[in-house]
Amino acid sequence: MKWRKGPRPWSIRLFALAFLFAAMWRLLDHLLNPLSAWFLYSERFPQIEWTGDLVIVASSAEFTIALIPIVWIFGLGSRVARWLVTLFGIYKLLPYSWSLELILFSIENNPLLLVPFLATVLALVMLYVPASGRWFHRSREVAPETFA
Repeated sequence: MKWRKGPRPWSIRLFALAFLFAAMWRLLDHLLNPLSAWFLYSERFPQIEWTGDLVIVASSAEFTIALIPIVWIFGLGSRVARWLVTLFGIYKLLPYSWSLELILFSIENNPLLLVPFLATVLALVMLYVPASGRWFHRSREVAPETFA
């Protein structure tokens, strides 16, 4: 794959910023509240003996993994990455869609949890505005000199 040349539309730039913001928010939340991150990881992976250092490593790894789709979409213009990010983003947001009570409970206990949720929703929406669609489909065009 080659790095996409030319300017990116505003929607792709906003996607990258919102996605990066949500990932950074999560990393900072885990670093500033290691106990809550420890409970989260312990619940997800009970077979692992979680230590403070391991929680920091796992949080940093999650942040690094979140940067990969930004490179694929913003840098390479990959349509496959667009769909993968959409599918995983919807999967991540599913618990919120199951219950309005869960959203209200989360907001009531920690209103700042709504910030990365909204950033993720914004990032996903930006992938499907018309400007993004035109930009993704423009990558299929082949220059005439390719066949000369």
